Formats: sequence, structure tokens, C-alpha cells
Amino acid sequence: MIQFQNVSVSLQNRVLLNQLSFEWSHRRIAIFGLNGSGKTTLLKTLNGLIAPSLGKVLINQHCTIQKTKRVRNEVGLIFQNPEHQIIFPTVEEELSFGLKNQKHALNVIDQKITEILEQFQWQSFRKKTCYELSGGEKKLLTLLSILVMKPAILVFDEPLCFLDVKRQYEWKRMMQKLEQTMIVTTHHLEDVEHFEHAVVLHEGQFIFEGLPKDAFEVYQQLAWQ
Repeated sequence: MIQFQNVSVSLQNRVLLNQLSFEWSHRRIAIFGLNGSGKTTLLKTLNGLIAPSLGKVLINQHCTIQKTKRVRNEVGLIFQNPEHQIIFPTVEEELSFGLKNQKHALNVIDQKITEILEQFQWQSFRKKTCYELSGGEKKLLTLLSILVMKPAILVFDEPLCFLDVKRQYEWKRMMQKLEQTMIVTTHHLEDVEHFEHAVVLHEGQFIFEGLPKDAFEVYQQLAWQ
């Protein structure tokens, strides 16, 4: 359960989220919105990277301010640009970082890395340096670095951005197989048309909630105003 209780976020005298209140229990949620509407801010508020200026965010009854570490273990955020997320020189180091923060023993970390690499047939990438990776491979690495920690909720900021058509198709298929609750920002209906719920965010507020196809119509009207 995701709950926003009268949440506002202001940065540098600019209101990015404006008195949002909602409860989500859906497994697949899409967020449409123009650039600058507050989509990325909303995602970062979900896992505690940004604290509300007013109000409260609860993830499965845990406050993102009071239980930040627990919330970040439950909510994995995959950035739009992998260059903004990858911080270590090798694939193995990148995959181990979150597990070390979770205080796992070294042998457990090694086993969990082995398991995630085998699951995605990525064993040959283990010792590679991150600068060797293509854009699509870096994108997948950011996802694996989150999945290895086994979060309950995955939050994607425009996950198909920076990918060619072939990689976009592969990512769509892969995302459909993921069991976690998923929240995705996008500008394209075909990315999320099978989702249960969608919202349109505009100037920090929801102006529509409903099915993805209906939300996309509202978003299109907004875009052409």
C-alpha cells in the first residue's frame, strides 16, 4: 500500500508537488505528465530520496522520513539515465553496493550476485568494467542492481528512454515478467496499456486517475493545448 497524505514538495521556492493525497494498492501504475510536471519528484519522494515539505508518505505503513532505510529497501528506483545511477567501476562492485548496505555477509552477497546474473544470463559480465557497457547494458545493470536487493516495489523513470527499438521490445517483455509492484512514468500508451491504473500529473497535482487509455487521452489533450 502506497499512501500520500496531503504531500507537498517545494524546492528553491518552486512547488513541485502540490497537496497530493491518494492510496495505491494496484500492482501496475502508470504516470503520464508533461516535462516539468513533477513526475520524477514524485518517484523520488516514493523511496525517500526527497522528503515532503508538508504531509506524509507511507510505504506499507512505513513513513519515508522516519523509516527511510527500510523504505529504500522496499522501493527500488531505476533512473531514466543509467549514467546518473552507476557509481562503481565494475559490474560486480555495482551489484554488491546495495547488498552491503543491507548488511549481508560477503558469502551471501557473492551468492546473490551469482543468482541474479544467472537469472538474466549475464554471468560473462560479472568482471567487466562499466565503461565497457553499451547504453542498453548500463540500463540493465541499474535494474539488476535493484533487483538483487529484492524490493517489493519497482519505480521506473521512463524506462525505455535511451533504448533502440529492439532493446525497447526486450525491456517490455522483461518488465511484464517482473513480479514486483511497478510504477512507471512514460509518454507512450503502448508502454503501459496493460497496466491496471494510471494518473495524469500536471503542475504537481493529479488531474486524472483511471485506466491507461483514458489517462493517455487526457495527457494528449494537455500536450496539445
